[in-house]
Amino acid sequence: MNSKAIRLALLLLFGLAPLLPAQSPPGPPPGPPGDTMKSLQEIWEEIVALKAQNAALQGQNAALQAQNAADNADLKGQLSDLRTFLGAPPTIEMVPVGNAGNPADTSTYGAVSYPYSIGKYEVTNAQYAQFLNAVAVTDPNALYNTSMGSNVRGGITRSGASGSYSYVVKGFMGDKPVNYVSWYDALRFCNWLHNGRPPGEQDSATTEGGAYTLTGATSVAAGDDPTHGANGRNAGARFWLPGEDEWYKAAYHDPANAGADANETADYWLYPTKSDGAPTVATADLDGNVDNDTANIANYDRGADWNGQNGNVTTVGSGGPGSASYYGAFDMGGNVWEWNEQTIGGGRGRRGGSWNGNSYGLRSADRNLNGPSKEYDFIGFRVAGP
Repeated sequence: MNSKAIRLALLLLFGLAPLLPAQSPPGPPPGPPGDTMKSLQEIWEEIVALKAQNAALQGQNAALQAQNAADNADLKGQLSDLRTFLGAPPTIEMVPVGNAGNPADTSTYGAVSYPYSIGKYEVTNAQYAQFLNAVAVTDPNALYNTSMGSNVRGGITRSGASGSYSYVVKGFMGDKPVNYVSWYDALRFCNWLHNGRPPGEQDSATTEGGAYTLTGATSVAAGDDPTHGANGRNAGARFWLPGEDEWYKAAYHDPANAGADANETADYWLYPTKSDGAPTVATADLDGNVDNDTANIANYDRGADWNGQNGNVTTVGSGGPGSASYYGAFDMGGNVWEWNEQTIGGGRGRRGGSWNGNSYGLRSADRNLNGPSKEYDFIGFRVAGP
């Protein structure tokens, strides 16, 4: 045994191992040939480059989002044009009519004891065309008048034969008020809305029952509404043709109106544009929009010349908010006369004047009527609801 081995054995024997030289812990395995640690400068340059790449990506993302928003807006515009062309309407907008229990005007009209709502706009060709496409594939009750297609002021054309009729809105006419509609047509439209806009034959589930009970092409049964049943309205109606007082209040009443003259109480205006003075006569652009929209303006007296006509219907609401009634209903004066529910002798009520009449037709004092089957290019309607 050599001296080194003898020495180690003696150390182990006498417990002197702590005196052995300390052993260093093993180090990391050697890296591949040529591997060296990156400098701080190199790391910093990489961070700067990554930040620049991130900023560029964020800029590209913002540009893509802007382009996406522009594309969406363009598609929405195209969809709106397509819906109008195909006769698919926007939702029927309603405005609330509050101040329940208001007094009547000196005319004795306008008192309504309950809150309700009324169409913000007159029913449009687009809305009526959807109605026709839903229930007039055959048209036993003549909801479509051929003058809607043949007359320039009409807004809807029909194609096909009975059993396969289809209806399309004319160019620039989708947002104009429907005309050539009878009082019975207006009731059937209200029934269709009441029933949830169902497609199908003209029967009790679509047009002949609901808010009103039609018992023939030109006959309606008395309703069971305690206030309006005599004019045909049923209790629980979800949409209906405005009663005369409902229409009058929505047009002329204004609880904030402190002025009055001999023809009105302090809470009513003479004209449905929040004015006691005759409105400015509306003019129109090439697309039939009122183009001199100011406060107190209405489409009457043949002022809106467009599409080659001496006076014509105009886009609903295009007279501007300054010409709406106190409750926010547009075109209650001018554009088209509007049917109301009231029975007056053998006729039915209409109010508001039209594109071809003078300013007197717009006044609260002008109570007018027509036979309920009459259909003209100057008569339309709007709806009311709870």
